[in-house]
Amino acid sequence: MARGAGPEVVKTAQVPAGTARSGRVRGGRVRTVPRRRPPPASGLAGDGWDFYLRHPWVLQVSQARPVLGPNEYAVLEALLRILRAAGLEATLVRRVVGTLYHFVRATAQTAAEALRAGAETGVDDTEWWYARSAVMGQVVPDFAERYPTVHWLNSAAAEAAAKDEASHADDADVPYLVREAKRTFDAGLAVLLDGVAGRVPPRAASRPEDS
Repeated sequence: MARGAGPEVVKTAQVPAGTARSGRVRGGRVRTVPRRRPPPASGLAGDGWDFYLRHPWVLQVSQARPVLGPNEYAVLEALLRILRAAGLEATLVRRVVGTLYHFVRATAQTAAEALRAGAETGVDDTEWWYARSAVMGQVVPDFAERYPTVHWLNSAAAEAAAKDEASHADDADVPYLVREAKRTFDAGLAVLLDGVAGRVPPRAASRPEDS
């Protein structure tokens, strides 16, 4: 086992490695379909998303005191090599690993909880949200005045969703919250990795894997 790896790094090691594949949820089950290999860091993150939806029980394991298994360290090693080769300093690498880990885990957990809620209650996301939207209008009739920016965002999102649905016909049968969590994952990951790329030193030389 590696020495000197503090808990902030060690607990990131459950982002699983593997071949880059895309999880598609149908009927409460995840169907894995091949996709073209993305850049390495996003590939590891995508594998993490797929892993958590295939094995949602892992999301119940506390990360305050992680398992520290060999496969966790293998994944940690793979991600560290990617970030080190980019030329990032060690302190920043630790924070980036932690940020990516928590981002992947949190977005996947939303999707996993949505699937479990629908299966346990028999009420799908669309029905649940429609019921509460109707009540919200009765309980807070001045919602738009009290929360103008929230109202603006909801209105803009509704317009965008109408246009967006045509380009996502292949996942129309995916539960609403699962679909939204996946789109949040895709967009958020791109923003995170763009930010990391902005911190890469100019002309950073690739470093040896072993020193």
